[in-house]
Amino acid sequence: VTDLVRGTLCPALKALFEHGLKKPSLLGGACHPWLFIEEAAGREVERDFASVYSRLVLCKTFRLDEDGKVLTPEELLYRAVQSVNVTHDAVHAQMDVKLRSLICVGLNEQVLHLWLEVLCSSLPTVEKWYQPWSFLRSPGWVQIKCELRVLCCFAFSLSQDWELPAKREVGGVGLIGPPLMELPKLFAGWLRWEPVVLVSAVRNHPGHAQGL
Repeated sequence: VTDLVRGTLCPALKALFEHGLKKPSLLGGACHPWLFIEEAAGREVERDFASVYSRLVLCKTFRLDEDGKVLTPEELLYRAVQSVNVTHDAVHAQMDVKLRSLICVGLNEQVLHLWLEVLCSSLPTVEKWYQPWSFLRSPGWVQIKCELRVLCCFAFSLSQDWELPAKREVGGVGLIGPPLMELPKLFAGWLRWEPVVLVSAVRNHPGHAQGL
């Protein structure tokens, strides 16, 4: 499922957001849908930033605040963008990865179609970032919203950090972690082992389950 989402759905949505995206006025400036999403998400909550921010800080879960009220799609989008930035900036992830991770969060929370509406309805931001002939400034996005709404029928549990490198353990020996670093020790005498024993050792090693 992750491969289908990140490898098929995400590129399709990225193409939608790239259609008619204005080129930067300054030579060498960044031009990516993620920058538009960041600005649009912030604009939608900045009108009542103080109260929204306090609610987000006090959230006990991703969707419920301290009063048990469901967060609005705008608040969810803002929180998700901030969360992705924090985790992905820590490992210098590219904006393409951030966009794919955000889409996964939207699927998990069953609000991806609502996020599209939030972004396309943020007219000042859309007009700033997109050409008049772009898809996001046409009525066509409503049909895409209807198509994405079907995905709410499925319960997704996708990892936001799927494309990020493995985290270093506290006091660990490397970015990939102990399983890989222990392999040389484990197979120090592999030349003397029977093939069946070697295969069994690989399968039973923790690193094998992680695809190492």
